[in-house]
Amino acid sequence: MQTLRCVAAFMSLLALAPTAARAEEDFALWNKRMAVGFGGYAPPGGGAPLTNFPVLVVLGSTAAGAGFDYADFGSPPYGDLRFAAADKTTPLDFEVESWDTEGLSYVWVKVPELTAGTTIYALWGRSGVAVPSCTTNGAVWAEAYNAVWHLCDGADNAHVSDSTANCRHGTKKAANSPAQTAAVIGKGQLFASSYIDVTGVADSGKTHTFSMWLNGGAGSSAANIFPFDVELGRLVVGWGADPAGRIGLYDGGWRYFGNTPSLNTWHHIAFVCGASTVSLYVDGAPYGSAQSYTSRAIGGKVTLGSRFSYANNFPGMIDEARVASVARSADWVWACWMNQGSNGVFNTVGTPEFQDLPFITNPGGATNVTAAS
Repeated sequence: MQTLRCVAAFMSLLALAPTAARAEEDFALWNKRMAVGFGGYAPPGGGAPLTNFPVLVVLGSTAAGAGFDYADFGSPPYGDLRFAAADKTTPLDFEVESWDTEGLSYVWVKVPELTAGTTIYALWGRSGVAVPSCTTNGAVWAEAYNAVWHLCDGADNAHVSDSTANCRHGTKKAANSPAQTAAVIGKGQLFASSYIDVTGVADSGKTHTFSMWLNGGAGSSAANIFPFDVELGRLVVGWGADPAGRIGLYDGGWRYFGNTPSLNTWHHIAFVCGASTVSLYVDGAPYGSAQSYTSRAIGGKVTLGSRFSYANNFPGMIDEARVASVARSADWVWACWMNQGSNGVFNTVGTPEFQDLPFITNPGGATNVTAAS
C-alpha cells in the first residue's frame, strides 16, 4: 500500500526533527500496546549501536495476552497505529509498506539507536485519528538513503514507488511487466525480458551502497545478467561474461568476487563502494576479498532488471532495492539481512497488553489479586 511521495524540499527539516509535529499526541489514550525488542542484533564482533536504523516490524493476529486483532483498530485501516520509544511517550517515525487484515502487515520504523537491548512499542486502539505525515514523507529513510524501492506495485501496476523524499519512482517498461510477486518482504517484482526505469537517481558523491534481495529462479545462467545498472559512471551490479560465472561490479573494469552464490534461491547482496575499494556482502557476510574501486558518481539512465541499454535482463525476482550515498558499515549490512530475512529471530515481540488497566499494589500479600479484581 504505497503512495507517491514528493516532499524533497522538507527533507533536511524532517531529518533534524522528524517527530516534533506529533509531540502533542498523548499515547496514554491509546488502548493497546506491544513491546518490540531486537535481541537478535548480534553481528560478528558484537555489533556497534546503529543510528536511525529502519527496522522491519511484522504484525499479525495473535490471541496472546490482550491480543493483536485488526478489528481492534479504532481508526481503520491503520490510522491509529503508532510507535514509541522505550519511554512509551516519544513518537517514532514509521512507514506502512503493506497492510493485510487477513494476514501479515509490514511496517518500517526508524529506531534512533539500535542495540540488542533496544525496546520500542507499537500502539493501536484509538478512534478518530489519522496516520501521521511520517508514513508518506520519507522521514523513515532520511539516513543517507538516495532511493528505496520496496518493489510492491504503486498506485497502479505500471510503477513502483521510491519511499524516500527524493521521489525517484520507477516505471515498468513493458505492459504489466515486471509483475508483482510474493517475495522476501511481502511483495517484490518478477522480471523476464523487462526492466524498471529508475532514471533520475543521481548522486554527485562517489561513495555508495547498493543492496537488494535477488532470486534468479530455476535454470538461470550466471552470465550477462544485470539486476542494476547506471549509465553515467558505468556502475554495473551483476554477472558479466566471466568464465567462472562470478558476481561482480563494473566501474570501467569488472571487479569479481569469489564463486557466484546460487541463483535459484533468495540472497541479500550489498556492494559497499568506498573511496578506493569495493566490498561485497552476501547474506550479511563478506563475500570474497575487497577489490580496488574507481569511484564514480551516479547519473544518466538507471535501470533495475537489465543493463541501461535495456539488454541482458535479469531473469528472476528482486525485492527491497536500495541506494545509499554512504558506504554502510558491516554491522549495518548484517542487520539489514537479518532483520529482513529472519525477522522472527531478529525481533522479539512481547505480549500485547491493555494500557488502561489499574495499577495494583499488594503489600498485604492477598491472594487471587488480578488486574480486574
